[in-house]
Amino acid sequence: EFRRVLFRSSIGLHQVARAEDLRRRREAIARRYLAAFTELAVDLPDDPTDRIHAWHLFPIRMTGDVDGGSRDLLISELKARGIGTSVHWRPLHLQPYYQETFGWRPDDLPVATTEWQRLVSLPLFPAMTEEEVTLTIDAVRESIRVITSPSSNIASRQDLVSQIGRAHV
Repeated sequence: EFRRVLFRSSIGLHQVARAEDLRRRREAIARRYLAAFTELAVDLPDDPTDRIHAWHLFPIRMTGDVDGGSRDLLISELKARGIGTSVHWRPLHLQPYYQETFGWRPDDLPVATTEWQRLVSLPLFPAMTEEEVTLTIDAVRESIRVITSPSSNIASRQDLVSQIGRAHV
């Protein structure tokens, strides 16, 4: 057991030495995302100039989305284009334990519920190649264009998402 702990510690020490380089790579990707998505119908993460951001996630929120439908459509569109996403920060009142133990419902904290239903995290990790970053940017831009286009058949897309099931809520 001691050797295993020592081995893991040596790997951890190596990663600590690289931590700032890894953070800077994530920051470079985040800056590309910020520049590419400023004109889209999404709320972007804050980037205060007086702080060093870790950029461990790149969450965006669909603008004007009040029920998660657009977020789920974006996830679906990106998946169809080979881009994985995540949904983070499920509010406590939506966790099964709190719902079962205390009977909490989404309507009990409507702002937290609404904000969470708009949220999706885009891929961001130091090993992303420039090609992967560009593919992600292009896929996000095109997916949001499709979702927000007046000519897109949003109702049938939302029906499709509903049929698949809303595993996030």
